[in-house]
Amino acid sequence: MKSLVHFVALIVLTLASIVLSSCSTTEVVDARTSGVERRQSRMDARTAARQERWRIRGEREDARASARFDSW
Repeated sequence: MKSLVHFVALIVLTLASIVLSSCSTTEVVDARTSGVERRQSRMDARTAARQERWRIRGEREDARASARFDSW
């Protein structure tokens, strides 16, 4: 009887540890995924801002070149 109780307790503890580890694994994966998404979002925002600055700079250079050409 005592060994049966020990065996059942061992099974219950094993199942509980498996369930708890799977829950924490899901949370870790979710946290990692959200971190990657935030990082990618920041990179995309920086790239978009850089492209906008390049576009504005190009327009200004075109305007300067046009003004210089018209001044001759």
